[in-house]
Amino acid sequence: MKNSKKTNWESEFAEFLKSEPVEVPHKVTETIISKIQKELNPSFLQVFGKISSIHLIIGLVTLMFCPQFDISITSQVGLVPYLMQFGHEVCTFGCGAIFVGTSLLASSFYLKPEEVKVLKRHELLQLLVLSSLSLGFFVALGAEVVLSLGIIWLAGATLGGILSLNLGWTLRRLQYREAL
Repeated sequence: MKNSKKTNWESEFAEFLKSEPVEVPHKVTETIISKIQKELNPSFLQVFGKISSIHLIIGLVTLMFCPQFDISITSQVGLVPYLMQFGHEVCTFGCGAIFVGTSLLASSFYLKPEEVKVLKRHELLQLLVLSSLSLGFFVALGAEVVLSLGIIWLAGATLGGILSLNLGWTLRRLQYREAL
């Protein structure tokens, strides 16, 4: 039975090779090439939109464990006592790193390889903008932010985001290698 399937396949392939070439319409070729180029080269804004959407969801989940805005579902103080042992600056830096870092760790697993390339090209810019928008959102919700601590939070969010992205990409590469 296997030989008949193989023979059938071989004869169909031989028939295909003997057939006359068909001219593909130029418009179809252009459309296909355009779609492939868009897929392989996503724009900066598309990637930023994707990580922003992921950050919105993961950020809201993260806030459910944060005592800062009184919406913690754990009714506990989270990591604050541990981080506060080292001072307000370390606590603020850690909060920024955790808040943005968890979102970007999730993003590192969700993004397509082409999107990862775009994000790597504009990593610092995108993370600074995302972190600044997050901090601005907190201020809009009524958080009182002292300039010096706001800068420390931005530094923690940006550094935490960069480290999380790189950790996620490394884990993803290792996972891909193991699958091979």
